[in-house]
Amino acid sequence: TMIWIVVIFAVAVGAAMFAEANHGYMVVVAPPWRAQVSLNLAIVGLILLMAAVYFLIRLLVRTIDLPGQVRTSQRRKRQKKAYHSLNAAMQAQFEGRHQDALRDARIAYNAGRHSPVAALVAARAAHALHDDRRYKEWLARANEPGDGRVAGLLTGAELAIEAGDLNEAQRALENLPTDGRSPQQLRVALDLAIAQERWADVRSLTQQLTASGVMTEADARNLRRTGHLAILRETVSNPERQLAYWREIDKDIAADPQLLT
Repeated sequence: TMIWIVVIFAVAVGAAMFAEANHGYMVVVAPPWRAQVSLNLAIVGLILLMAAVYFLIRLLVRTIDLPGQVRTSQRRKRQKKAYHSLNAAMQAQFEGRHQDALRDARIAYNAGRHSPVAALVAARAAHALHDDRRYKEWLARANEPGDGRVAGLLTGAELAIEAGDLNEAQRALENLPTDGRSPQQLRVALDLAIAQERWADVRSLTQQLTASGVMTEADARNLRRTGHLAILRETVSNPERQLAYWREIDKDIAADPQLLT
């Protein structure tokens, strides 16, 4: 700041010295008129004219751009409102205030250009409130084509399993991409396989989850044990089939005391 003050004073002193030493004049002829003005005055007038033209151009540009600035400001306000409403909705959902979560998620969805995350929060809140109509409505919005579709299908499958609607969960999982399945997708598929008692799939899914490091070997072993016990109980009336299945079990698992009893 001090440097700029010094520069301004230096320019002012230099301009004053130049004006004092300059005795020239300028003649402006526009027949039939003729005007003679001081060169210093002409220079000052030219500078003021350039400044006036500059500010007029800036004012014109700002006036033309005013609608765009208003739209930008409104968009920022909507984004800010959507952000705060979504945070409030997620906090309310975690705190168990599902009615508040549903209200704030609806505000965030409408203000944030149909955010799929807001739709998912609203769907979970409606499901917790046992409001089936609004749950299906919000889940359908979350499942619309776009970045949130996978999350919407996973949420729908997960909540359908909780509600015991295994067919709906199966349909949701079938609509998910099968290549490069995420750990969450494998977990939901595992929950569905357990609920449907598809123990062969349970073994395969536990192996994948263990290999990816999201399931401990102890948890996987317990699930495989549960599957083996279920199959062995189902084959009690068919000793030959039970014996054949027993021979297929890994030796380390076959030595499990719970299976032997």
